[in-house]
Amino acid sequence: MMAAVNAHRKLAAWEYCMELTREIYRVARRFPAHERYGLTAQLQRAAVSTAANIAEGYARYGRQELAHGLSVSLGSLAEVDTLLEVASQLGYLSCAEHQRLCALRERASKATFGLQRKVRVRLSVPPCARAPVPAADQSHHPSTNHSCEGASLLSSHSVPSAVRAV
Repeated sequence: MMAAVNAHRKLAAWEYCMELTREIYRVARRFPAHERYGLTAQLQRAAVSTAANIAEGYARYGRQELAHGLSVSLGSLAEVDTLLEVASQLGYLSCAEHQRLCALRERASKATFGLQRKVRVRLSVPPCARAPVPAADQSHHPSTNHSCEGASLLSSHSVPSAVRAV
C-alpha cells in the first residue's frame, strides 16, 4: 500500500517540480525582508503547489483527477514564471539566477505537459480498446479493467506505447 501512496515520486514531472521548488526556496532567502509576506511567500507557495498538485492528482482515484492535478500544476508553473520575472525586474535575482530558474521551470513544465498529454490521450481511448494493464497497476487505476464487446475497434498494436504506459 505504501508504494502506491509514494508512486508519484517516480514521475519525472514531480522530481523536476521538486528541484525547482528547492532552488526557489534557496534564492528567495535573499529577497528583502519587506517581501517576506508578499513576493517571497507567493513565489514559494506557487512553487510548492507545482509538485503538490501532481502528487495529489496521482493519489486520487482515476485519470480524470490526475489530469486535473496536472492542469493545476501547469497553472502554478505559469504563476512561478510570472513571479520570477517580477523578482528579476525588481533586482532580487541576478540574470544568471533568473535564467537558471527559468530553465528549471521550463523543464518541469515540459515534463508536466507531456504527462498531461499522455493522460488525456489515455482518457480519450475507450476502456475496451486499451491494452491490458499489469496487475500491479490495476489497484491504482481499476477503471482500466473493463470488458466490453467490440474491443477490436483498436487493438493494443494500434495504441501508441506511450498511451499504454500511462
